Amino acid sequence: MADVAVELYDAAAPDPGAGRVAFTETDGNGYYTFQDVAPGVYKVRFKAGNVERWWPETPNRAEAEPITLDGANHFNLAYAFFLDTPAAVGSLHVLTLAGEPAVGAILTASTDYVEVGWGLEGCLHRYSWFVGNEAVPGAFGPTFVVPLAAGGKSVTARLDIAGVGCPYKAVESNAVGPVDPSLTITGPNVVVAPVDNDGRTDVSLTFENVTTAGSTTVARLESDDVLLDGGFSSLTQPPLYYDIETTAGFDPEVGVEVCINFDFSAMMPGEAVGQHLYHYVDGAWVDISGPPTGIPGKVCGVTASFSPFAVGQPGWRFSGFLQPVDNGGTLNAMKAGAAVPIKFGVGGNRGLDILAAGAPSSSAIACPGGTALDDIEQTLAAGSSSLSYAAAADTYTYVWKTQKAWAGTCRQFTLALNDGTTHTALFDFRK
Repeated sequence: MADVAVELYDAAAPDPGAGRVAFTETDGNGYYTFQDVAPGVYKVRFKAGNVERWWPETPNRAEAEPITLDGANHFNLAYAFFLDTPAAVGSLHVLTLAGEPAVGAILTASTDYVEVGWGLEGCLHRYSWFVGNEAVPGAFGPTFVVPLAAGGKSVTARLDIAGVGCPYKAVESNAVGPVDPSLTITGPNVVVAPVDNDGRTDVSLTFENVTTAGSTTVARLESDDVLLDGGFSSLTQPPLYYDIETTAGFDPEVGVEVCINFDFSAMMPGEAVGQHLYHYVDGAWVDISGPPTGIPGKVCGVTASFSPFAVGQPGWRFSGFLQPVDNGGTLNAMKAGAAVPIKFGVGGNRGLDILAAGAPSSSAIACPGGTALDDIEQTLAAGSSSLSYAAAADTYTYVWKTQKAWAGTCRQFTLALNDGTTHTALFDFRK
């Protein structure tokens, strides 16, 4: 216990090597004294050989507990390393956990006695917390906030006691749990992540202020339960529709944040971070999306009521024009007066009433100089224009009849859809 280096650091210093205020060493009894320490908030580091620890018992400065000095001239503290080999758990004393088995609940550990060392010096107490069988890093105090990951598991604690003149011993607590992830306790910023009917916890809710405790449930809706088209596209497979209910009382003025995690493996990068959250209110789907999370596969929004929710993107998922028509700035070369099949997809069968009023249309444009032409296959004879849908290919086809008078000109074909989007393709007509 003697000759252990003890360093006092400014708690606000940014790294382990910065902000050292004082240095001393322990005496033969394991005690040390800092002379004339100014009032402030500090952190303490011990070094003995190759072993380094921050108070109370952590290798990391970020997890060290700040110590506030109130202006006394000296600072004394007994020093003890907790052994690498844990002490056997004793049965003479009891460590009791109190608190609710709910996410966000504060559990408190208390013992039935207080151990003292030489000269009535207080012993060092280190608490360890466990969720299931896993130790929680950085949790060394007598209180513990139940994390979201504890859903369905029990929480326990262990108290190790050591110090100058203190017998090294350990006490284990009773278990609190299993933690019910749907239990919604009273208080501010209450987080729940109920297990849905598929055994998943993809939906989490943060209640700004719960006034009455209750239970929150989440259920995935089957395809037969899906409500009417809300003007958005479901890019997940299967589409994500949830029924969320709660018996907890909460302040509707500040509402509840609903976050849904989803599989984005089949999405483009922009789609993975660009999904919206919809809420079915008064017979219609309402976009309640908050600011983008920036996290692929996660969307959040705030609601003041509960009913079905869905994940999707505004409008329909336009596939682009399919062959034989090219997209972008490519000029599609064809014979004036012929008919061409304009093929496209919108992410499912939306019916045949998908065209906006007056659509599609075309307008004359200046032929872009130097643009390569792409001859397109004209497989249909000129006739009446029409729209059809092929379920097997999930493809719409609009037969566009062109005019012979367009020979020698270029035109832009504009497809306007009822979801408010427009899509264009360029054509070069010859005789």
